[in-house]
Amino acid sequence: MQPFVALLLLLAISPLTILILHAVVYRVGAALNVRLTGHASAMFAMVAGLAVVLAGSWGLVFRTWIGRPVEIALGVIYVGSVYGALALLYLVAINIAETSLHMHTLLEIAWATELSEDALLAKYSAGHMIRARLERLASLGQIRCAGDTYVLAGRSALCVAWLVDLWRRVLAMPEPAMFSKSERP
Repeated sequence: MQPFVALLLLLAISPLTILILHAVVYRVGAALNVRLTGHASAMFAMVAGLAVVLAGSWGLVFRTWIGRPVEIALGVIYVGSVYGALALLYLVAINIAETSLHMHTLLEIAWATELSEDALLAKYSAGHMIRARLERLASLGQIRCAGDTYVLAGRSALCVAWLVDLWRRVLAMPEPAMFSKSERP
């Protein structure tokens, strides 16, 4: 098999590699009583997957380029870019699985065969959803609980939120009603 074909196959199966690593990370975390969200464990799996893909790329192609640092650098950039795009698609799928109210509602009904509206409303109340998001932010290290209040513990997600807000403003999209300026502290 040609080295470049092997490299493309390696990249093509990288989402499967991420899935396998994700399952391992999540299950090992659970076995060690480390509470990881689907997002956090996916991110660990994606970083580990990048190491696997780069090591495979080295073994398939890059090692033959010794003495040609520009080719190696460009190859790493290419593999990293393609892998990054595939990893982002994987993260989007995890995001849908973790946060999609539509998907959760359908699954709840399917698992129970039939479910009352009251049961669904109890499980998916605003308080329940906010608690789930607070738990997710805490497990990602973005906030921490101090008594009965929450404080910022990390800034990476906040920086992303600011970028999304800037993007929304550049596009002249309306501000979500739940975040109107009149209600901000």
